[in-house]
Amino acid sequence: MIFCVHYFYAGLLRSNEAGQTKFGEKDGYSLLLRAMQASDNKLKTKSTFLLKALMTENPALKGMLRCYSTLYIPNTQ
Repeated sequence: MIFCVHYFYAGLLRSNEAGQTKFGEKDGYSLLLRAMQASDNKLKTKSTFLLKALMTENPALKGMLRCYSTLYIPNTQ
């Protein structure tokens, strides 16, 4: 079921600036970053590729996601 939801969001967000804006307002990007920490490798992969696609379309997301990553992804350096 979770993969169906992921496909839905991927289709809704790609090339949809209004959808991406609303997704960000609802804290969706932090959800994707947390999905990248899941134990399910397929979920990690899908989340990573979706984030990469979104950052390719909207380079301004990179700066915003750096802020999120400091909150949700432990620094390994």
